[in-house]
Amino acid sequence: MQQPNPMLSPGPEGAGNGGGTVSPTHGVRLKPIGKREGDEPYVPHFFAGRSILRTLEDIWAAFYIFWKHTFTIESMLVVSASVASTLFYLYFKKDEQGEPYLASKLDFSTLSIAIVFPLTFSIQQAFTRRENALSALADFKAILCNVHLALITWDFTPGCAVRSPPTKWSGRQYLPQDFEVECHQMASAMLRELCEYLRAPVVTRARHMVLKSYKAKAKVGWDNEKVAGERIEYLLESSFNLVEVMKERGLPGNEAARINQYNMFLHQRFEKLRNFKWYRTPQATRSFGRVYILILPWFYGPYFAYVSSETNSTFAVMLSCLTSIVLIGLINVQRSLEDPFTEEGIDSIRVKYDLKTTQRFIDAQLVRAKLKQRPRVAYEPTLDN
Repeated sequence: MQQPNPMLSPGPEGAGNGGGTVSPTHGVRLKPIGKREGDEPYVPHFFAGRSILRTLEDIWAAFYIFWKHTFTIESMLVVSASVASTLFYLYFKKDEQGEPYLASKLDFSTLSIAIVFPLTFSIQQAFTRRENALSALADFKAILCNVHLALITWDFTPGCAVRSPPTKWSGRQYLPQDFEVECHQMASAMLRELCEYLRAPVVTRARHMVLKSYKAKAKVGWDNEKVAGERIEYLLESSFNLVEVMKERGLPGNEAARINQYNMFLHQRFEKLRNFKWYRTPQATRSFGRVYILILPWFYGPYFAYVSSETNSTFAVMLSCLTSIVLIGLINVQRSLEDPFTEEGIDSIRVKYDLKTTQRFIDAQLVRAKLKQRPRVAYEPTLDN
């Protein structure tokens, strides 16, 4: 005897309040979900101890992320250029009063035009690409689950090509013995190949276009992309072939066309993911930003010499370094979003985790389909077939 669902209980007649929600279609009352183990209570008061602790933890995490994105080898080069340029303009030549001769109060509009605006535009563009890539990956996973589910569960009446009295909803009995397993292997292989494809090393950076040694590595990367893409194309073709096997056993043409439409959507999403992987934001814009960050400290050195005359040399050098660190941090944020699949940055797509989750879904689909599977019948086509 089937046990009742503990989450459902019949509601009293005429019950309009208390305890749960009455379903308008099944006449059952949903029991409220209790507190789960591990849930933390909400603390609304600002001065509560837990709230202060969480605030400090968030600040510490923010400093860690700041450190990770700013203190790199490239940032050390930029800071060195800032310190050298500021000291050069401070001590190169002084007037009769001992003030820096080249000190000048400059305008920072050139800095915003040459670096800040292109960088913020590139970050916005890279983040938009990452969101679109997330959407395409989610569509791919959902469509693949639906294609897999249709292949292993959709039943149909045996067609005239089967030499057997037509029995309603028993067409799957005439499919090959391991048909569901073959469908599952196809879907699993597609997830595995897509994971390797999206997590492949990046070969579209500036050095891969300019340096001879990296050009060879880029060629190898593009060759590997071609082979991996062909493997995924073959698996997509296999999905169409599995539909043809079902059609041969009697799957109606309209239902076969629906599954093939899903296959077409699946192929479409893969092409979108391919574009997101191998085509990036404008390379020239990124190169201009990196070059300007390295050379602009030498043009803005007079301004920091002026700041030194108003305050002191230590503060001027620190302000120059801070300005360069902020700019190099923007460069590193934009770079971490360039390829959303490499998992180099904290905002990258967790491809391996997401596809493993989808793998668990299709594994569960196969288990449930096996529980409902009917015994197979030998396929004997008619003479007309």
